[in-house]
Amino acid sequence: MTASSGPAKQYFKRTLIQKRKGMRIMDSKPTYEQAQLHLQVYEQRREARLRQARDWFFQNYFPQNIDESMRIAAPGTEGGTNVNMVAAYWEQACALLNYGLLHEDLFFETSGEFFRRVGADQADDRGRP
Repeated sequence: MTASSGPAKQYFKRTLIQKRKGMRIMDSKPTYEQAQLHLQVYEQRREARLRQARDWFFQNYFPQNIDESMRIAAPGTEGGTNVNMVAAYWEQACALLNYGLLHEDLFFETSGEFFRRVGADQADDRGRP
């Protein structure tokens, strides 16, 4: 899965540029408000249906192109619903990161599952629009 548009793509582009330039993304501790929001985002992730969708996603969704993606997770299918749920959750999380509402270091220290997977895909897409 690649972050093809929206907050996730913006976040990854900005983060990759900062990392290449050796910039430190966050040099401060999370505020109380950031920590509270972080816990709320985490609680959403623990919701039973989203947990089921995440499990399916990480076990089954490995498309190499759009045709494979449509075969594995076509709209209106269980797989399509799972992919949409996972993508929507992480789009929301990345939007909160883009606006500085979540503390980046804290978020990445506790949210590795998705970014290990998508980060590898993003590295492959660096030269593409």
